[in-house]
Amino acid sequence: MPHIDDITLMAYADGELPDHEAAAVEAAIADDAALQEKLRHFILVRDLLEGAVEEDRATFTNILEKEFSEMTRTDTAPHMIPPENETKKRLLTSWRVLVPTGAVTVFAGFMA
Repeated sequence: MPHIDDITLMAYADGELPDHEAAAVEAAIADDAALQEKLRHFILVRDLLEGAVEEDRATFTNILEKEFSEMTRTDTAPHMIPPENETKKRLLTSWRVLVPTGAVTVFAGFMA
C-alpha cells in the first residue's frame, strides 16, 4: 500500500485529484482506519473554513450595504448636495464672488 501524505489526502478531500490518483487514495483509505479518521478530520476542517468564509462574506456584504445606504440618505448626511441642486449652488457661489469683484472694479474705474 502506498504512503498517502497529508497534502494528497487533502487534495482528495477537496476533489482535486485526477481519477487514477483518487482511486489509489480510495484503495489506501479502505484498509487504513487512521487514514479514514484523518480524512474525516480534513473534511470537517474544510467545511468549517468554508462556512466561516461564507459567513464572513455575508456579514461583510451586509455591512457594506448598510454603510452605503447611510451615506446616501440625505436626512442623515446633510452635507451631501443632491445632484439636482449642485448646479444651483455653484451658480450662486459664482455670483457671490463675481458681483462684489465687479462692483469694486467699477468703483475703482470711476476713482481713477
